[in-house]
Amino acid sequence: MGYDKYKEFLDQYVIIRSRNEGINAGYLKQADETGCIISDARRLWEHWPKDASMAWYEGVALSGLGDRSKVS
Repeated sequence: MGYDKYKEFLDQYVIIRSRNEGINAGYLKQADETGCIISDARRLWEHWPKDASMAWYEGVALSGLGDRSKVS
């Protein structure tokens, strides 16, 4: 399986959902078959989109975090 499809996202701000690591956001620096590396990472504990009419993950990605969100 090639990971070239992720090259377009390098140095972009991304949201990554992992089975073992939860949901994190940051700048994608590397992605391959072992996982990914992000910089300026933040853990999203409770994530609500700024635009309440949007779904959670897509809404956060497109409109940003709402006031009720908890990140670290």
